[in-house]
Amino acid sequence: GAVGGCLDATGCEYEKFGVKLEEAVPRTHWAKATPDNTANSGPELFDPLKACIDAQSTIEAVYETALKRLVTNADGVVVGIEAEGKNGTEFYKANKGVMLATGGFPAGLEMQERFCQDALDYATYMSDVCTGDGIKAAMGVGADLYNMCNYYPIEVAQSYHYNVQYNDVYHSWNMDKEGYMEVPAMNLAETHGGLAINADAQVLDVWGQPIEHLYCSGCDTGTNIFGIPGNYPGCGCYVSFSIAFGRIAGEKMATA
Repeated sequence: GAVGGCLDATGCEYEKFGVKLEEAVPRTHWAKATPDNTANSGPELFDPLKACIDAQSTIEAVYETALKRLVTNADGVVVGIEAEGKNGTEFYKANKGVMLATGGFPAGLEMQERFCQDALDYATYMSDVCTGDGIKAAMGVGADLYNMCNYYPIEVAQSYHYNVQYNDVYHSWNMDKEGYMEVPAMNLAETHGGLAINADAQVLDVWGQPIEHLYCSGCDTGTNIFGIPGNYPGCGCYVSFSIAFGRIAGEKMATA
């Protein structure tokens, strides 16, 4: 089985590659933020993106709202979504497309029981709302799946250090007051299976044809960028994969 280890700003076991501590440089996906300059693998990357969204008058971020299903017209074109918000069922119209990026299903017991029984012995320290909602919504409109029983297990206990300012933001993390989080053995870092896409980030149906106006990026995709099921692509590789295909999807929708 795979064994995770010593996640920090300079990577793991760099000495075996002939690199000295003073020569090591931060991993690309471990950005830093104030107040204590602690490196994190997610929040500091997300904050600049959120700042860009907040600065746009044409973009609205809606929180505490869960995707339920995709809405299509008579021709099978995705034209919006149905969601569950604070006030019940809500509908959002999508004139140019929908991009799915709901984080896979590391906390999705139902999805694991159906598609990835090998993961059932693992708990997860990732977000408890990553239950495969995006993948299930796409399945409802005929999307194809790929690589569904591919996941990354953490089989040894580890200690991670995060910035304490995010303790209340990432509600499923169990940090102490100094930002340390103990991850016990038999943990599930993320699932790698999901929706089949093409080079334009379009979700494909079971015949290999694009579902019009439906796009996907990140852990909702089942495209193993390293080719061999079971390979761990590395956090930085998944970050770049998410950003690259997210950008592609955004460009395609903007010009639709």
